[in-house]
Amino acid sequence: MKLSGTVLLLVALASASVAEGPIPVVPEVRAVRATSPITIDGLLSEAAWQSAPAISGLRQQRPNDAGSYRLVVAGMSDVGCVRSNNEDSFGVFEAETPCKGCLMVLADGMGGAAVGEVASRLAVDTVVAHYLADRKCHRAQESMRTAIQKANRSVHERSTSGSGTGGISTTCTAAGISDNSLVVGHVGDSRAYLVRPESIEQLTADHTLAAELSEIGKSGAAVPESARHVLTRCPGSQPDVQVDVTGRVVRLDDRDAVVPCSNGLPAVVEDDEICQIVGSKPPREACRGLVELARSRGDPDNVTVLVGLLRAA
Repeated sequence: MKLSGTVLLLVALASASVAEGPIPVVPEVRAVRATSPITIDGLLSEAAWQSAPAISGLRQQRPNDAGSYRLVVAGMSDVGCVRSNNEDSFGVFEAETPCKGCLMVLADGMGGAAVGEVASRLAVDTVVAHYLADRKCHRAQESMRTAIQKANRSVHERSTSGSGTGGISTTCTAAGISDNSLVVGHVGDSRAYLVRPESIEQLTADHTLAAELSEIGKSGAAVPESARHVLTRCPGSQPDVQVDVTGRVVRLDDRDAVVPCSNGLPAVVEDDEICQIVGSKPPREACRGLVELARSRGDPDNVTVLVGLLRAA
């Protein structure tokens, strides 16, 4: 196939099964536009990892005021050890406008049966479409907030459309990286971490009843376990939603990693373990290591993780 202009990377996306032993998987093929210094290291599930086609990426350098950087990205999604279907969706996308850089998005759908994945896929697609369509380089934070608000409206409209997807909702966490600048938008209890050499910082707040009760009752009162599973804010549940966006653009340094993940990961893997694995392995191996660790602990939920590692060119 001959390509002109934009280079297309074929990226395999699939969901692993809960069954033991080798599982035949036919990966879904998606095209990811590559126009700036991003290497797609892998966007796969564990079951598809060995059978997927080879993935390569561009390694261009684009000079900027802070120097030249290359972003290496990998992602992985697994159904977990209890559930029968994966309601998470994720993707990595590049803007045709270089200053908008790379967008990493994940969403954890809710609604049961197969409709949760409808909500999460719709959220990811809507955020991507609106964030990358805004070509104004000086308004990344406003673009992120608007994109997630539009995703909320899209999911809410589908939820109330009477098309068999009533009551669906989702979380949504997105990280936009351009050169060495990061902006994060977020609603729900998925998370985004910033992993620096030997340190980790949670960039997002959990929008759960447990988090709110903990904030109110800092005197030490116990928070019911059930409160950890009650969302106080999520795209799709209401016509409008308050979106958290980083109050300032975060500056990244060489070997810093941005790690968005669904709540299935931190439910069974501690922050310091995430820091150790991401800080010691390339993105693809880090994703694999985190998913394997979650599964070894009987992860009851779907688990999705992306790792975007910044390297000085």
